[in-house]
Amino acid sequence: MNDLTLKKFAEIDNNNQDSKDEDTKKEVSNKDKNNKPKEKKPETTKVENEIKQIKKEISVALSWQNFPKPIIANLKMNSENSGILNIYIHETQEKCLGTIALNTDNNGNWSLSCPNNDDRPGVFKKGMGGSGTLTKENNFIIGKGLDIYKNEINFIAKLD
Repeated sequence: MNDLTLKKFAEIDNNNQDSKDEDTKKEVSNKDKNNKPKEKKPETTKVENEIKQIKKEISVALSWQNFPKPIIANLKMNSENSGILNIYIHETQEKCLGTIALNTDNNGNWSLSCPNNDDRPGVFKKGMGGSGTLTKENNFIIGKGLDIYKNEINFIAKLD
């Protein structure tokens, strides 16, 4: 019985040695001529559902009920269905930031927020911001909503 065990052990040891020799051959073939390991090229996978990115700025006509100063706005579309709404108030030299998001049925939501500023008129000194709904009709994005003081905010942007 001991002979069988030693015989088996010798066979296993020989098989392991053969495997090590093959692994060593593989290692050598994976090295370049300077005996450095070859770099593996990263595998790339193709994303099937890519988001179409637009990255264009669109002028926006915006009105804000009871706000006496002109407001300059633009919309930077990140994709066909989302974008960043930038608002600039020249008199107070400030920028407000918002977002828009459209669903596949061409309806969606928008929101925006401005920093507090005591130089703004009336109730607009603090908490100037708003939110509302969007529709996309005939290549126009139309936004309607309210600020926290129930003033109407409306805007429209023409898509190309």
